[in-house]
Amino acid sequence: MEISLAETDESRQEAQAFFEQAFPGDSRIAVPSMVMDLMYRTLLVQVRDDEGRLVGAAMSVEPHLTSGLGVLPPESRPAELIRVAGKVSELDRIAVLPEYRGQGLGAQMIAFLEPLLADRGVQTWFGSGNEREDVVPLRRFFERTDFTVLTDGKKLPPFHGLTWYPETLTNPPLWFWKSVSR
Repeated sequence: MEISLAETDESRQEAQAFFEQAFPGDSRIAVPSMVMDLMYRTLLVQVRDDEGRLVGAAMSVEPHLTSGLGVLPPESRPAELIRVAGKVSELDRIAVLPEYRGQGLGAQMIAFLEPLLADRGVQTWFGSGNEREDVVPLRRFFERTDFTVLTDGKKLPPFHGLTWYPETLTNPPLWFWKSVSR
C-alpha cells in the first residue's frame, strides 16, 4: 500500500469519482481542483494498492466559514475570521473500499494528514457524519483516532471563539473534533 497526497487535477478527479462511489446520492461532494487550493487549503490523501488502484482517500479543507476570505478585498474581511483563518480544518470526506476496511488504512490516513495540518498552523480539526452513514462504526473509528466524538444531538463546541456551523443547520448524527498535534 502506498499513501500519498493527490497533487494533480487528474488525481483529484479520480478522488472525486471515488467519493461519489463511496457516498452514492450525496450531491455535496466536491473535490477542489488544484487552482482552488489557495481558497480551500485542500489536503487530499490517497491510498493505492500494489496495482495502483485507489482504495482509500481522505480530504481535509478550510471550513466554509473562512474559505472565502481570500477572494474578498482586504477591507471587507471580518477581523474575527481573519484571526482564526487557517487554524481550523474540516475533515470533509474519508472512505476506504469495503474489501480493504479493517486493515488500518483510515487510521493511517488520519496519521498522515495530522502533521501536515500542524505544519500549516491548524490547531483544531473537525468533521461530521451524516444520516446516510452508519454512526456506530464511525464513532468507534474516530474515537480510536483520538477525536472527541459527539452524538445524540450534541452540538459542536465553538473553536477559537467562533461557532463553525450556523445554528439553523440540522444537527448531524455525529460530530468529531480534536486538537491537532505533531
